[in-house]
This record gives sequence, C-alpha cells and structure tokens, in this order.
Amino acid sequence: MQATNNDAKLHQYKLLNNPILLIFNTIALFFVSQFVASFVVIFVQKFSGGETSQSLNTSLQFIYVVTADLLILFGVRMFLRKKGQTLKSVGMSKPQMSDVGKALLAYAGYLVIFMLTTIIAKKISPSLNVDQQQQLGFEANKGLVNLVLAGISLVILPPIVEETLCRGYLYTGLRSRYKIIPSAIITSIVFASAHLQFGSNAPLLWIAAIDTFVLSLVLVYLREKTGRLAASMILHGIKNMIAFSLLFIFMK
Repeated sequence: MQATNNDAKLHQYKLLNNPILLIFNTIALFFVSQFVASFVVIFVQKFSGGETSQSLNTSLQFIYVVTADLLILFGVRMFLRKKGQTLKSVGMSKPQMSDVGKALLAYAGYLVIFMLTTIIAKKISPSLNVDQQQQLGFEANKGLVNLVLAGISLVILPPIVEETLCRGYLYTGLRSRYKIIPSAIITSIVFASAHLQFGSNAPLLWIAAIDTFVLSLVLVYLREKTGRLAASMILHGIKNMIAFSLLFIFMK
C-alpha cells in the first residue's frame, strides 16, 4: 500500500521537459526577465528627463520588479503551453485554510534549521559574513506611497512569482523524473544561486544563499506535502513580511 501511495503521489507531477532543459529554461527566464526589465527602467528614466529623486528611484525599482515578474509568469505559462500543461499542472490551485497552519509550522522549522546551518557554516568558514545586507533597492524609502510600492515588490510579488517558477515549474518537472531529494536539492541550488546577487558590484551574498537554500528545502517540503503551491507561497510571504516589517517599519 505504501509503494502504491508513493507511486500515485509521484504521478501527480506532470512530465514537463528533460532535466537539463528545465534548469536552463529556469535560469534563462530569470536573467532575461531582469535584462529586459533593466531596459524598460532605462527607457522610463530617460522619458522622465533623466532626473533622479528618492520618489522616482522607488518608482523605477517598482517598475523593474513588476516588469521582471510579469515576464517570468508569462515565460512559465508559455513553457507549460508548449507541453500541453497549465499552471494547475505545477501546483497552482485554490488555497485551503490548512495551508496557513502548515506554513506557520514550517516557518518555525525553517528558523531552527537555518540557525543550525548558519552555526555549522560559520564553524567551517569563519570568514562567512552573517551580517552582510541584501541590496533591495528600497533602502531609503519614506512616505506611505513608497512603503506600499516596496511592500508589493518585496512581500506580495516574490512569493507568487518565485514559487511559480521554482517550486512550480522547475521542481514539478524535476520531480516527474527524480525522487524528492535530488529534485529538492537541484531546485534549492538554483534558487539560492539567484540570491547571490551577481553583478551588484558587491561581494557575493553567501549568507543569503544559505538562507534561501534552507528556505527552499522547506518550501519544497510544503509543495510535496500538500500537492499545491499555496502553502509554500504563504510561508514565503510570511518570511518576507517579517523581514520587511523589521527593515521598513520597526527599525526606521
């Protein structure tokens, strides 16, 4: 009976692509979306006369995030259509009340695992900078409008878009070929690598990569446990909301 249940659970994941193409599509979509979004921002900035101000910088950052995220969602949908699949095939479905409770419990588990992992990483590499700050593009915001734009960009959009791309498209495709552990590890490596902040003219953000790798493993667990993306989106949103509140509201 256990083997039958496991087989049934494995078959809920639709065959999307070969693994190499899945990983390539995911990484390419991430970088292409950022590249195009950068050009959109440059165009808008020139159209506005090239002037800079705190309010304009926040608006430009918001435009950048929204453009990149919309391109990612469009790209995922396009890839799925080519395989005769829909967003529902990668776990996009109506959330249930139980998803909230599971996400809260998973958040507690994530905190414990992350703290233990950080301690171990610091022992292995004493030079690891655990206080290194992520460049968000919204560090100097003041005013309600700026706060709302930052909140949408950092709290609402990332859980939807990143879960659809990583725990949805990438993990679902890998899971149709492999078992949980290799699928989870590959997905988490790709997800963590995206948070190293390549090209930011700053040292690679290793502590953020460790953080997001651990988070991704927990998010994958929720995706696997529930068969949906809703719980992982909620957990992702909880984490981002807490970080956002500490940075933009309580520590002003």
